[in-house]
Amino acid sequence: MLVSRSTWEMEKAILRVVEEGKGTQQPLLEQVPEAVLNGLTDGQKKATTLVLGATDQFIRDSGLCRRGEDHAAEGRENRA
Repeated sequence: MLVSRSTWEMEKAILRVVEEGKGTQQPLLEQVPEAVLNGLTDGQKKATTLVLGATDQFIRDSGLCRRGEDHAAEGRENRA
């Protein structure tokens, strides 16, 4: 798979930010109260506990809808 230099550099920068943010934050909650987890599935409980107890920095990147891998795959299917 080939990518443009700008895409490669952007990906490296993102990975650098992720690595630099590991272990830099105080958890939102040291212990997640059981009341918060009541009524959730096992997967939801694990995800909630992970996010609320994480010490890593969170950065959200919101891209445009339909610009990711599914969109690219559709383009390949249409050419086939």
